[in-house]
Amino acid sequence: MKKIATVFAAGIGAAAIALGTAGTASALGIAGDLNGDGQSFSLGSGASVSQTGNAEGNRSLAISVFGPSATSASGNASNNTLIAVDGLSAVSGNASGNTLVTVAGQTTATGNAKGNTLVNVGGVTKATGNANGATSLAVCGTSLTAQSAHITTSPGACG
Repeated sequence: MKKIATVFAAGIGAAAIALGTAGTASALGIAGDLNGDGQSFSLGSGASVSQTGNAEGNRSLAISVFGPSATSASGNASNNTLIAVDGLSAVSGNASGNTLVTVAGQTTATGNAKGNTLVNVGGVTKATGNANGATSLAVCGTSLTAQSAHITTSPGACG
């Protein structure tokens, strides 16, 4: 129950940022590359976005309320959408067309992962190899959708 309350509190904190009424937080910040052109912005501390190598067209938003938050696109990753609140969303290799949303956890798409939608709260979700067109919704390492052969989940912060 304590871990669920922590995830819920992170969501409330993110909403407070959006409304401009955020209270005290240890690492309050927001960073993004909303156009996917490699030109990012950053306000406050604790949040970062990066696009390196041949990565291009990746749209990113990182919001830090209670801890560090980051998005990362590297290698030949292209045309992905990455959102992280107090967590990490990352793509690498030839990953393309994926949507990753992370709250207080870690979500990655690597290799030739294409067209996947991964939503992860408090756990670790990975799309690897040739994961294509799968949808994964996971909370604290428990998959709430059918598991794909190329998508794995584990408890992460909840375990």
